[in-house]
Amino acid sequence: MTRHDAVFAELATVAHRPGAPHARARALLTPLQDLFGYDGVDIALHDPERRSHQPLVRHGHPPSADDLVIALRAADGSLVGCLALHLPGPVPEETRALLTTVAPIVAHAIDPRPLLAEAASLITAPIAGTVLTRAGNTEPLPSLPGSPKMPGQPKTPGPPEMPGPREMPGHPLLARGSPTLTEARACLAAGATHATYLAAAGHFFQVTVLSTAHIPPGHRIGLVLLSAPQDLRELTHRELTLLGLRLAGRRGRPAFDSIATMNAIRAKLGVSSRRKALLYAAAHGLYLPAGHCGDP
Repeated sequence: MTRHDAVFAELATVAHRPGAPHARARALLTPLQDLFGYDGVDIALHDPERRSHQPLVRHGHPPSADDLVIALRAADGSLVGCLALHLPGPVPEETRALLTTVAPIVAHAIDPRPLLAEAASLITAPIAGTVLTRAGNTEPLPSLPGSPKMPGQPKTPGPPEMPGPREMPGHPLLARGSPTLTEARACLAAGATHATYLAAAGHFFQVTVLSTAHIPPGHRIGLVLLSAPQDLRELTHRELTLLGLRLAGRRGRPAFDSIATMNAIRAKLGVSSRRKALLYAAAHGLYLPAGHCGDP
């Protein structure tokens, strides 16, 4: 194994470590120094909605116009970030070619999307999912359960091939601008880190909303996942809709929103008051959000 092959193997090991992108970015500094002998390095993540880069790690010489810069793209072609090296003296073509070879490994190391998949894996048997962004867009949600293991060190000389992300299936309920996502955005805007409620499209789905605003670069604000509801406690569509209205501080039509209906809900939930019924419904996601429910 050549010196370059040994460094490539070290880079691949770092790229596949668990943990946060900034921790892997710091761990890349030594093998990158071994390859390029840089005076300064800057590794940054791309924020497509602000059209800017968020630094993950900077070391040595401050960034300058003389830096050797390369875009970092994932295996699926999406822009992850950039790598800038400040090198002493003229940069030979061999060095530029070497940087082109290294770039996909660095991109894989700092790609934050596996953290989204890890968050989604907290939900049991999700059927579909999507990512909400700061600007009102959606992105495919990378799939963690059932996806292939990431390769380890290369078995043959040369840089390893970085795998592309697999995507969790989408669903019409998760289309951009759908009532389900409107409710999810409202939950996140209110500061919720976790929320759950029901949606209906032919039958009921449990909707789970998870905040991901802490994951850099910060434009992916949350995940929305669909799964099978656990136990509806024999609540009907009408009763679930009424619970959603009451939780939103609204009342339904007199024939629809009656004491008898609320008492029936209370009995099914096994609680002693209508107030406790609302608290139980909110805690367990047993309601169809007001104005945002379909018809099963």
